[in-house]
Amino acid sequence: MKRYKVHDDHVPVICKAHHSDHQHIVPRAATPRNTIKNPAVFIIDYDDNIPVNAIPAVEFAAEILSAGLSSTIPIRVQVIWGAQNIESGTLAFARPSEYIVDFPNSTEKVAYPIALAEKLSGMHINSESEPDIIVTVNSDKQWYYGFDNPEGIRNGEFDLATVMLHEVTHGLGFTGFAGIADDGVTGFMKFNFDTGNFDKNGTPVIFNLYNTDGSGQNLCRSFEDQTTRLGNALLSNNLFLNLTLDKKN
Repeated sequence: MKRYKVHDDHVPVICKAHHSDHQHIVPRAATPRNTIKNPAVFIIDYDDNIPVNAIPAVEFAAEILSAGLSSTIPIRVQVIWGAQNIESGTLAFARPSEYIVDFPNSTEKVAYPIALAEKLSGMHINSESEPDIIVTVNSDKQWYYGFDNPEGIRNGEFDLATVMLHEVTHGLGFTGFAGIADDGVTGFMKFNFDTGNFDKNGTPVIFNLYNTDGSGQNLCRSFEDQTTRLGNALLSNNLFLNLTLDKKN
């Protein structure tokens, strides 16, 4: 098993603000159709800067995810509240703390975010006090905390529960690696965690294994890495996520 820490110089998933008011927030979770076996337990660690009245909205987002996800290993999330070195248009960004390769029950030579790796292996990989997901929230934004009052959000406010639900989902594994070289046409989907760069001899992440183009061709299996053909596909605005559900998991 190989463990790769995700450092700040790796590209996190950044979520930008769009300033068109629609006054929509995440509704209270509907009753699940099926009872989830081993509902995921989220442990949230907050830094000292987060407002006390923001915490219930974060916990609400975690409750929604817990109701639909199963894992025997608790998922620890670190929430950082600040604005230093954050672009003004950014609401928040997230990343797994580590990617794990070649662990029990994994696909060989594929990188998994640590929360997913622990679920599939059924064991702790990092220490129980270390975060699996790190979320940074831009404290300069006008946040709405009233997740239990859909009518209360005002123009110019951003619903914290909605954004946290989005960000934690990225940290759980809904994020991949893809890039275009400086020539503007050569595409990459394999990442070298040792060097921190895209590399045709690098490792794909599990999310990328399900990426297809408009004709259904799998980008990892049907396209050679570091080619203009892959670059054209990545730039096509015609990409999809083709998931085969495994009911056991």
